[in-house]
Amino acid sequence: MVCAKVVEKGTELRLGDRFANYLETKWGITEEGYRAFKKFLGLPPTCNCRKRKDWLNTVPKAYKEGGLAAAKAAIADWHERWDKPR
Repeated sequence: MVCAKVVEKGTELRLGDRFANYLETKWGITEEGYRAFKKFLGLPPTCNCRKRKDWLNTVPKAYKEGGLAAAKAAIADWHERWDKPR
């Protein structure tokens, strides 16, 4: 988990890293804690946290390189992959 306190000066936190950092520092929610809570509830201890974080990190890059249309395409691609019934 990337924490703002340990990021070197001049290194930009990407959107996914910022969101993960926010959940951890402001709410105390970590990947490990989320998995443990799901296990406690009798659910499979999975989260896809890394995939979501990596995807969130790509959206600003897509926007920067291709504008709003590219960012919308990245979001639509994610919805198409994750909204399918499993």
